[in-house]
Amino acid sequence: MNEGLVIGTVFLVAGIILFLFPPKQINHIYGYRTSNSMRNKENWQKANRYSSILLMIFGIFLLLFALIVKSIIFTLIMLSVSIALIFILVEMKIS
Repeated sequence: MNEGLVIGTVFLVAGIILFLFPPKQINHIYGYRTSNSMRNKENWQKANRYSSILLMIFGIFLLLFALIVKSIIFTLIMLSVSIALIFILVEMKIS
């Protein structure tokens, strides 16, 4: 089985769930949780909305990448890059 397909699907599904059911209140269990995102309600809502969209985008990208490239090493590299980019982009958005 291609691990990239599983990872891309998890990203996509997590993004859809977070988009459709965003956390209502700042909490330590569910949502995009960093000290910057939990600073106030505006940052919390913006970070969760933006991260859900990025998760869906990167999920689709990872799915397509997994269909083209059948290498677990490259898939793990793309996963790492995706996670880093999501973190960087969301933190830039809420700063």
